[in-house]
This record gives sequence, C-alpha cells and structure tokens, in this order.
Amino acid sequence: MSNLIYSINATLPIFLLIILGKVLKTTKIINDEFTKTADRYVFRIALPALLFSDLTENNVGSAFDGKYVLFCFSVTIFSIAVLWGLTEKFMKNEEQKGAFIQGSYRSSAAILGLAFINNMYDSVGMAPLMIIGCVPLYNIFAVIILTLKGDNGGKKPNMKEISLQYDVIFP
Repeated sequence: MSNLIYSINATLPIFLLIILGKVLKTTKIINDEFTKTADRYVFRIALPALLFSDLTENNVGSAFDGKYVLFCFSVTIFSIAVLWGLTEKFMKNEEQKGAFIQGSYRSSAAILGLAFINNMYDSVGMAPLMIIGCVPLYNIFAVIILTLKGDNGGKKPNMKEISLQYDVIFP
C-alpha cells in the first residue's frame, strides 16, 4: 500500500497539471499563441536552467558515468532502428512514414521524465546524462529520417551533402 501512495504522490501532480492545461485551453483562458510562447520559454530558458542547476549541484566529474551515457546512446539507436524497421514492414503509406518514425521515437523525457524523477527523488540525478546520450541522436535521426522519407522532388537525397549542410554527421 505504501508503494501505491508513493506512486500516486509522484504522478498525480503531473497529471493534474496536464488536466489543468487542457481545461484552460478548452475554456479559452489560454490559446495557441500562449502555448507556442510557453513552449519556447520552457525549451529555451526553463529546461536549460533546470539542467544547469542540477549539473551544478552535482560534481560533474564524479557524477559523469560514460557507461550510462553510452547505454542511453545505444538504446536510443536500437529503438530508432527497430521502430524504423517495423514502420517499413507494416506501414503502407509512404508519405507518412518519416513523420511516423520521428514521432514514435521522440520522447518527453526532458519534460515529463524530469518532472517524474524530481517528484520521486527530489533531484533529477543522472537524468541530464540521459539527455546527453539521447537528445542529440533524436535531432540527428530526425534530419536523416525526414530527409530520406520526405518529398525530395523526385531526387535521391545525398546524405553526405545533407550532413554537411546541417552539420549533422560530419561537423
């Protein structure tokens, strides 16, 4: 029973905040413009500030775990490859494959994950290391997948040219 109460205490505030957002949008107290502005604020200011704060509270040298970052990196590549393979095998609509694959592997770890971890442990601990191991790959694979699966005007995409243009693979 204590585990159930602990889990409810960790998750309920986050779900209530999500429901509050839905209610505020449904009642038109907030609109799409506010949502866009709030998203920009969270991703450009609040989240980086939180990560910086958490990293400064820990001794980065002693907290850094290369094996953990490599594990996150490897699992991310593996999950993207599996999702891509399953999409190629089972999804028939070629025009939607790129968006579907990219939408499937993008996670909310940076937002919801940090909130859950913070509620459960009063600190995000190693979560910034997880973000270091995953988020760059999300962006790299987004460019690759959306380029390969997108409408390229009938031309075959040149990955070396694309990576040089976007500083993705060959910075």
